[in-house]
Amino acid sequence: MCEFFWAANRCPSLKSKTISKMNTIKNILFTICSTALLSACTTENVISDFPIKKGVVEHEAVPVAKSNNKKVYMHYMPWFEAKGDYSSDWGSHWTMTNKNPDELIDGTIPDIASHVHPLIGPYDSRDPDVINYHLLLMKYAGIDGLLINWYGTEGTNQDIDSLLQNSNAIIEELDDVGLNFSVVMEDRFANEETPFDDITANIKYLSDNYYGRDEYIRIDGKPLTMIFGPFQSGDVEWTQALGASPEDEHFIPLQNNTKINTVADGDFAWPGSGDISDIENYYKNADPNKISVGGAFPGFKDFYVEGGYGEVIVGGWEYPLGASQMKSTLDLASNYGDKIDFLQLITWNDFGEGTTIEPTVEYQFDFLVEVQKYTGVSYSVTELEMVYNWFNLKNDPRYLANRSFRDKVDQIYFNLVSTRVSEATDLFTELQ
Repeated sequence: MCEFFWAANRCPSLKSKTISKMNTIKNILFTICSTALLSACTTENVISDFPIKKGVVEHEAVPVAKSNNKKVYMHYMPWFEAKGDYSSDWGSHWTMTNKNPDELIDGTIPDIASHVHPLIGPYDSRDPDVINYHLLLMKYAGIDGLLINWYGTEGTNQDIDSLLQNSNAIIEELDDVGLNFSVVMEDRFANEETPFDDITANIKYLSDNYYGRDEYIRIDGKPLTMIFGPFQSGDVEWTQALGASPEDEHFIPLQNNTKINTVADGDFAWPGSGDISDIENYYKNADPNKISVGGAFPGFKDFYVEGGYGEVIVGGWEYPLGASQMKSTLDLASNYGDKIDFLQLITWNDFGEGTTIEPTVEYQFDFLVEVQKYTGVSYSVTELEMVYNWFNLKNDPRYLANRSFRDKVDQIYFNLVSTRVSEATDLFTELQ
């Protein structure tokens, strides 16, 4: 009614007598509207604990309880592009040279450059629904945060801008779910003529934009910065580049690196031969005076040859892919727990190399269930399936068409981030 009187007052064709009557009625109804609004704002109708949005109680994130206090972080790839709302076409990480996700295998599974296929189908790394699906799965597996494969702001790779946008889109969702993050830098794409300029600019971006965030991972008060390499520059250059930040970072390179020594505060394990004994030897030889980062993974089976890239992995070695491999590498991390400062899970979604812990058509939630056993959460595959079901509801046509449906789906999300599992279950039941 208030909108009606706003329109009446703005109508130039009303005669003065009509205007007078309308103003009288407007004043009466203004009083009624004001009274109604004040009545609606009594303390009986206000939920003070949490903000309200569209009828949804936005609970704050609550950490999951774990019996294993070892920190566990997930190596995460932000590089996927999917034809649709966020990208104009399929990105090369889904296609390589000869695959097309628009074509279906057996009429059901998009044809991507991988031996395994994401349970939700190929996706765009910038899609907030996908991001929150991933983060919620990690949360209920007892994972503490992400180690984002990070290319920085300066480099020769053509997709560096979109990679940064994707990384930042992921980072913006972390606080709502209650996870932390750090980065694993890449320097292979630094300009060969001026690599120092590129890596310095990237360190400065980290310092200016990430280190000050509450979600950024710190060890003994120092920000954690890892690098897959380095492949360019040595101790002198990296010491100078790290000087672009006023912070004294913990700088952690890949194991067996030959470029730096004095500037490194430790190193991290990574699959590299097809023999799990390499990981065990890393633990046995860990320097007790430096940071050692363990590694656990479900296998390694790349798609480079099949995808038309050739033998990127020299020698073509691989690790068997499966839940038993995931369990074996997690068991090693448990057995040598006193040798490592934290554990890196390798990886969430490197589909091209087949180290994919993310739920897939082929392995479902098997790998995350093994992670749950390691972290000691009280949850099981039931909660993981619940997250998957939430994602499907979020993309159900009814989500946009029905306000009540949408509010319940959004409420499920906030119940999940705050570990109100039983309340989320009740809402799922209502929506069935």
